[in-house]
Amino acid sequence: MAHWLIIFCAVHLASSFQCDPALNDTLKARRALHRCERFLAAQCHGQNRLVEIPGTCPQPNVGMPPPATSLFPGTEATELGCITRSSRLGRALWCLARATKSALELFTGIGAGSSLLLAHALTAEKPTLGRFYTVDRELGNAVHAQEVMRVFGLPAQVLRLQGPQGLDELTASVVQKPGNWILQGDVFKHPELIQALCYVTGGMDLIMLDPPTVDFRHTWSAPMPPGVFQLNSPRGWL
Repeated sequence: MAHWLIIFCAVHLASSFQCDPALNDTLKARRALHRCERFLAAQCHGQNRLVEIPGTCPQPNVGMPPPATSLFPGTEATELGCITRSSRLGRALWCLARATKSALELFTGIGAGSSLLLAHALTAEKPTLGRFYTVDRELGNAVHAQEVMRVFGLPAQVLRLQGPQGLDELTASVVQKPGNWILQGDVFKHPELIQALCYVTGGMDLIMLDPPTVDFRHTWSAPMPPGVFQLNSPRGWL
């Protein structure tokens, strides 16, 4: 099965991998992203592979993302196509998210790869500031993602979507707060979800599309925003 990934960043990167809305320099953003990724790569002996070689990366901490992790018995996360820190793509995703304050992911899957990387980047170092939202229609996926995040000390809450907007009054007030929010429900049954999330949160710094189909029109109907980081572009990584 083909695996596609597109990253959008509306707020560009500054030095020291911090977010600065005043900056609008794509070249500086890319250089900062490369520096961060190369630093992590050096900690993992320069490997760029889906399956991490045991003992090659340090233990996770606020400056080192966790490995892809599956809690399903007898199953490795990489067998399920999960992005991990031992790949250049996984490290770039973590670096990009770390420079922002909020991110939305469509979709969670089992939550063991990109969801874990995004949650860690946004909330491990800044738990009172970062906000991560990920959506999946399967309750089992949502619960697994929640448990994986908790293994690495990242509190997460599963919220069930309701109504056209997906958010009732109580849920809307809750998701404004910092934290990891796993939204369980079918986006096609809640067509106003993205607009509602952007309204109650003030907008997203980063949006990741990782759908089960290569036709993004069935996942993201709004016009693509300006300033696109596409990590798997035909011309190569960034």
